[in-house]
Amino acid sequence: MALRIVTADERLSAGANKTTMALFGPSGVGKTSLLKTLPAEATLCIDLEAGLKSVQDWPGDSIPVRCFEDAIDLACLIG
Repeated sequence: MALRIVTADERLSAGANKTTMALFGPSGVGKTSLLKTLPAEATLCIDLEAGLKSVQDWPGDSIPVRCFEDAIDLACLIG
């Protein structure tokens, strides 16, 4: 794969087209259920906790993180 140089204009315009969000709170307040309100085609759920059983019918993509190695892989993917 060839290495491509991304211009500042390309980078800045791509950054304006996305929203990154993290939800934190005590158990039972509806953090996972909120996932159902997000557009599945534009949302990636990173499952860091107990699984997605409560939203198993949500049609979007997810990444389960179950061990430290998974967390490292995810950090490399994001970085």
